[in-house]
Amino acid sequence: MKEFFQELVKQKSSMLIVAGILLLLLGITSGLQAGTFSISVEPAYRIVSIVLGTLLILIGIILAWKDSSEAKPDAGVKGKDIYSGTGDELREMIEKSSQIDALGYSLRTLIHARQNSIVDAVKKGAAVRLLLINPDGKSIEVMQTIKPQTGIKKDIVRSLEIAQLKIQDQIKQSAAIGRFEIRVIDWIPSCSLLILNVTTENAWMEVGYFPPNYKFVVGHKVYVHFSKKKEKSRFDDYYEEFNDLWAIATPYESPK
Repeated sequence: MKEFFQELVKQKSSMLIVAGILLLLLGITSGLQAGTFSISVEPAYRIVSIVLGTLLILIGIILAWKDSSEAKPDAGVKGKDIYSGTGDELREMIEKSSQIDALGYSLRTLIHARQNSIVDAVKKGAAVRLLLINPDGKSIEVMQTIKPQTGIKKDIVRSLEIAQLKIQDQIKQSAAIGRFEIRVIDWIPSCSLLILNVTTENAWMEVGYFPPNYKFVVGHKVYVHFSKKKEKSRFDDYYEEFNDLWAIATPYESPK
């Protein structure tokens, strides 16, 4: 409600509301007086003034509410978790993407459940970059000093195995024209990222903010979505930080 009234002041619709209030007061009081200035309304026109004033107020409020709603960026609202969703929406988005960039602790859901979609996308020419925490780095040790999370390391190792033994092997055996890369980094990211079609006008991003103590509990993670078209500055900032991490990360090689 506070945001609505702040937006109200900025909009031309506030003029309608002010005019409506004046007409309403004129109709109710039969006139207004301020010092030597006065306005009076004939009794026959009081009803007209009240009705017209009420209409102007209602129209002004409706217009202000509409403007306020349309002005809100889509990034500021908690979105449904498309990233770990069970429907076909993410599968279709991935398979139609020309570029897929993802960052997370283990990217468990994306790699485990969406491996076929990733393979299909690469076959069609998509460039895929997956960035995970290094399972042998100090970051995992730090996470475990806060609260024992032995499952995180296992998830990372399993994701890397699937990415290399299943996804990468399928891509090599096919006539794929795209590119598939996996890197690991000794870092604890503050959020997960799923970035699709970054070079197109349909570029879209999901940011998932991790809870403070690294719990993997359903509902603890907050997701926001935004498009490059509507939130270019915010989109570019997050994408730049992804590239910064990617640049210092290490290409993954499975232990021999």
